[in-house]
Amino acid sequence: MAKSTWLKTTVVFSLALSCLALMSASTDASIFQDSAASTLSFFNIGMSNSEHQPKTPVRIVIPTLNLDAKISAMGTDSSGAFDVPRGPYGVSWYNKSAFPGYPGNAILAGHNYWNDTPGTFVNLHQLDTGDIAVIYYHDQTKKLFEVISKSVFLIEDEPDSVMALTGETRTTLITCAGSRLSTGGFDSCLAVILQAVTIP
Repeated sequence: MAKSTWLKTTVVFSLALSCLALMSASTDASIFQDSAASTLSFFNIGMSNSEHQPKTPVRIVIPTLNLDAKISAMGTDSSGAFDVPRGPYGVSWYNKSAFPGYPGNAILAGHNYWNDTPGTFVNLHQLDTGDIAVIYYHDQTKKLFEVISKSVFLIEDEPDSVMALTGETRTTLITCAGSRLSTGGFDSCLAVILQAVTIP
C-alpha cells in the first residue's frame, strides 16, 4: 500500500472508531458577529512580521458555533492510526500534516459526541461557506480563516484530497457523521475546509 493511501486509511479509520454518536444540536449556536469585517474587529486580527514562518496551532475559535477549544499536537497511536482527543473536548492537530495557513493540508480532528457527552465538533455541521474561524499559534499570533466547503462522505468513499498532506493550501476540520455502526463508530465523516483570509 502506498504511504499516502495508508495514511488516509488510518486517519479515517481511527476517526470512525473513536467518534461516538452524531446527534443534531437542539439549540442554535450563539453568533458573536454578523460579518467577516466585524469579526476582524472583534478579534483585533493583525499580521506579525514572522507571518511566513510556520507556527504550531494551540487554539481555535469559531464565533458562529460559540466554539473556543485547545488544539493539541498529536501523531499516531500504537496501531499507526491518527491519534484523537481522549475525551469529548479539545481538537487534535496531526503533527505530520501542514501548519494551518501554510502550504499543504493541515488536519484538525475533534469528536461530535463522546459517549453521551457533546464533543467539541458537535455543531460542525452548522458551518456555512463564508463563516469565520480564528486559529491561534504558540507565539501568540493568530490567523483568520473562512469556510470554503463542507462535505459528508461514507468512509469508503472518502475523497483523496481530504486526508492528502500536500496540494492546495487548506485546513481540514474533520469529525464523524452519518449512521452509527454496531462497533460504536460511524459510517461517514464530515469535512469542513478552511482557507486563510488575506488581510489588506
